[in-house]
Amino acid sequence: MSISRARRARHARGTSSVQVALVLAVALSSAALGAFGDRIVERAREVLDTGDLVAPASPSLLAVAPTEPQSFPREAKALRAALKRPASPAVLAELVGRLGLMGDSSDVRRLEPFLADRSPLVRHAALDAMARVGDDDALERVAAFARGSASDPDVHPAIQALARSSSPLAEETLLALVDGAEQWRRDAALGALSVRGGAKARQVLHRELLSGPVGQSWSAAHNVARLGEAADARLLMRLAAGTGQRSDAALSSLSSLPGDDVDGFLITLASTATGNRKGQLLGALGQVRDPAALDVLDEVFDGPARWHGYAWQALGASQAPGALELLLDRVPDARTSQASELCNALGARSEEEARLTLRSLARGDDAFAAAALGSLASLEDSKVTDLLLSRYDEEGRLPPPESLMHLATRGGDEGWELLEEVLAEGSQSDRGSVVWALQQRGDEDARDRLLALARGGDPMLAPQALGALENMDEDARDALRGLLVERVEGGEVHDWGQSMQTLARLGGEDARRILTTRVEEGTAQERANALGALAQMDDPQAQATLAGVFEETDDPALRSQALSYMLWSPDGIDPDLLDEALADDDPMVVSQVISALPQSGGEDVKERLLAFADADDASVRGAALGALAQTGGLEAEAALVSALDDPDVASQAVWNLQSLGTQGARDALRGAARSDDPTVRSQAIGALGMDPSAEADELLREGLDAADESVVLAAVGAMQSRGNSSAAEALAELLTNVADDDESVVRTQVAWALQAIGGRVAEEHADLIAEVQGGPMGEDGLGLESFELHLGHEGSWISP
Repeated sequence: MSISRARRARHARGTSSVQVALVLAVALSSAALGAFGDRIVERAREVLDTGDLVAPASPSLLAVAPTEPQSFPREAKALRAALKRPASPAVLAELVGRLGLMGDSSDVRRLEPFLADRSPLVRHAALDAMARVGDDDALERVAAFARGSASDPDVHPAIQALARSSSPLAEETLLALVDGAEQWRRDAALGALSVRGGAKARQVLHRELLSGPVGQSWSAAHNVARLGEAADARLLMRLAAGTGQRSDAALSSLSSLPGDDVDGFLITLASTATGNRKGQLLGALGQVRDPAALDVLDEVFDGPARWHGYAWQALGASQAPGALELLLDRVPDARTSQASELCNALGARSEEEARLTLRSLARGDDAFAAAALGSLASLEDSKVTDLLLSRYDEEGRLPPPESLMHLATRGGDEGWELLEEVLAEGSQSDRGSVVWALQQRGDEDARDRLLALARGGDPMLAPQALGALENMDEDARDALRGLLVERVEGGEVHDWGQSMQTLARLGGEDARRILTTRVEEGTAQERANALGALAQMDDPQAQATLAGVFEETDDPALRSQALSYMLWSPDGIDPDLLDEALADDDPMVVSQVISALPQSGGEDVKERLLAFADADDASVRGAALGALAQTGGLEAEAALVSALDDPDVASQAVWNLQSLGTQGARDALRGAARSDDPTVRSQAIGALGMDPSAEADELLREGLDAADESVVLAAVGAMQSRGNSSAAEALAELLTNVADDDESVVRTQVAWALQAIGGRVAEEHADLIAEVQGGPMGEDGLGLESFELHLGHEGSWISP
C-alpha cells in the first residue's frame, strides 16, 4: 500500500539528522596496545620528530561539536616536566607511555611512583615503560608484578610489558612463567614470548603447539603465527594437513601469514577438501592474493549451494587481481537464500562498481533488495534514504531493519517519517529495532519519542524504551527517573524488580527514599528486590539500610542477602559488623563471611582463616580452606594438605590445592591420586592433566585401569587435556579394551577424547571410534590419504 505526503507530514519533526563528529584518534601508549605496541614505536618516533602531536578527546556517540584538543610534548625533556604537573589518568598514561618510547634508563626513578597509581591505565602504562627503558633492577620490579597473585589486576599487563624488553632477564622470567602450573599465567607468558620473538621463544611455542594440551591449540597456533617466520609457516602447514583440533587451529592461524608458500598450500588444500572443513578453507582464500584462488572459488559456484556463502565471503575480502570481476560475474547466479551473503560481499568491496551494483539490486522488490538496502545503510550511502522513500511510496514496503540506524542518524526528517511508519505498521521485532536506533540518535526528539513509547503501555516496547533511555545522556536519565518515581508513587508499577534495579542505577535521593520504604513496608518479594537495588547504590545511607536489615530482621534469607551485599561491596563491610558476623551462631553466616575475608584485607586475615580451618562445623572448615587457597603461602598449603585427611572436606581440599598451584600442592595432589576414597581420587586425577611430570603420567595410566568408573572417566578427561601422542596411545589402548562392552559409559567418552586429540593415533583407530560413536567417521575429513604438497622450497614435501 502507498501513503500520501499529507499523512506523512503529520509525523514530521523539525530536527535535522544528528551529525557525528569525525576525529582522528592518536594511538595511546603501547601499554594499551598489547602485542601491537612494537609496531608503532618506529612510526611514533618519526611523528614525534615532526612536531607536536595533537590528540583530541574522543567524543561520545552523540557529540556534535569537537572538544578542546590535548597537545603532548615531542621531546623526552618536556615529557619529564609534564609528568610533574597534575593531570587526568588518561593524560598521565599517555605521557608515561610516550616517555617509555623516548626515554632512557635514567627515567626509571620518574616512572616508579606511577606503579602505585590508583588508575589501572596509569599503572599499566608505567609497567610497559619500565620494561622498555629499565635496567635489570627495573625489570625485576616488573617481573615481581608478573608473578603476583591471580587476583591482582596488574599481573597480565606486567607479563605483556616483559615482551617489550630486549633484556635476557625478561626472557628468563617469561620462560619461568611458562614452566609454572597455572594455565592462565602460562597462556599470558606464551603470548608475550610470541610478541618478543627469538630462537628460544620459537622453540617453546613450537613445542607447545605440537605437544601441549589440545584444548590450548588455538592460542598456541595463534602464537606461532605471530612469530611470522618461514619456519613457523612450515609447522602450521604440516599440522593443517592433518585432522583434529591441532589441525583446525593451525589452519585458522595460517591465513594471517602472507607468502607464496602459504597461498599455494591453502589453494591446494581448499581444492581437495570435503566436509565441514571445506568452509573454513574457502573463507581462508579471502586472504590469498594468488589469482589461482579465484579459480577454486569460481568452481564452488558450480557445486553444492552449501558452500556458496563461504565463496561470497572470500570474494568480498579478496585482494587477488580479478576478484571483483568474478564477484560481479557471479551476481546473476546468486540464489534468494544467499541474498545477505552476496550483499555483504559487495558491501565489503571498496570499488565503485560494487556500490553501483548494490544500488541496482536495491531497486527491486525481493530479498536482494532488502539485503542491498541494509548493506547500503551500513555503508551510509548517500542514495539509501531516497531508495527507501521510493520503495515505501510506490510499494508500501517498510524499510528493512538493517537500514533503521541510518534513517535515525542520517535520514533527516524524511528518515524520521519512515521510522514512524515502522512504529505504526511494523512487526514487534522491527519496532524494537526502531527503539535501538532512536537510542543511537540520542537527541531531544529521540528522548521525547522514547518517553512516549515508555508511557504507551505496550508490554514489549515500553520496557525496551525504558532501557534505551537509561543508556542515553543525563537529560534522558533524569526524565526516566522522573517517570519511574511517578509510577511507583502512583502505584502503577507491576515489574517491581526491574523498576527498582533501574532506579538504583539512576541514583538520587528520590530513588533511595522509595527503595528504603519498600524494604520497610513491602512484601517479602518487594523487600528482597529493594534490598538488591539499594546494594547497587553508591550512597552511605543506602549502605546503612543494609546494615540495619542484617542486625534487625528475623528473616534468615533476607539477613544473608544483606550480609552478602555488604561483604562484596566496593567499600567493604564495617569492621565491627564483620566481627559480629564472624561470631554469629549460624554456621552459614560465618561461612559466608569467611569466603569474603580475602577480599577485605587486614593483617590478621590469614590467622583468622587458619583458626577457622579447625572449626567444629564442616561447612565452616570448607569455607576456610577455599579462602586460604586465595591467600596463598606456605601456611595455606600446609592447611590444605592436612585437610586431605579430613573426610568431610577432603574433596574441597583437592579442588583448592589445584588452584593453589605450588610445588607442595602438586605433590599433595599426586598423593591424593592414590586415595582409597574414589571421590577424592577422581578429583585429584582430574587435576593432573596439566601436570607434566612422569609421576603424574604414571598415575593417569593407573587411573585408566581403575575399577571405579568415576576414576577412569577422570583419567580420560585428564589425558584429553594433555593431548599429546603418549596420551593418545594410552586412550587408544583403553578404547580397544572396552570397545565390546556395550554397557560401558567409558568407551563412548574415550572415543570422543581420542577423536578430539586427533593426529596419527586417532586416524589409525578411526574405524573403531566411528563404530563406538554409532556412525561413519571421516565424512567431514579432508580425504588426505594420498595427499602431498610441495611448498616451494627444496626438501619441503609434506605428507600427512
